[in-house]
Amino acid sequence: MNYEIWSAKSKNLIETFESRDLALAEVRAIAQRQGAAYAERLVLVGEDEQGESVRIAAGAALVQLALEDAGSSAPVAGVPVEIA
Repeated sequence: MNYEIWSAKSKNLIETFESRDLALAEVRAIAQRQGAAYAERLVLVGEDEQGESVRIAAGAALVQLALEDAGSSAPVAGVPVEIA
C-alpha cells in the first residue's frame, strides 16, 4: 500500500510514501517546521494495489495521529502540551 499526503486547500499531492510510518513522520516534521495550523491543512490517503484510495485522517485528527504514532511528547508549535 502507498500513502499520500495531500493539501486540502490546494488539492495538490505533496508526497507519496511506501509506508504509513514514513508518511506520519513527514506530517510530524511539517508540524514542527511550519506549525500545527499548517499541518492541519493536510490529508493522509492510503492507496491499495488496485488503486483504491481510502482517506485515513485529515486536519487536527491527522496531526494528533502523527504525534500519537511516534509516542511523541515533543512540543509542536500550536499544539497544546498536557502537563500531568
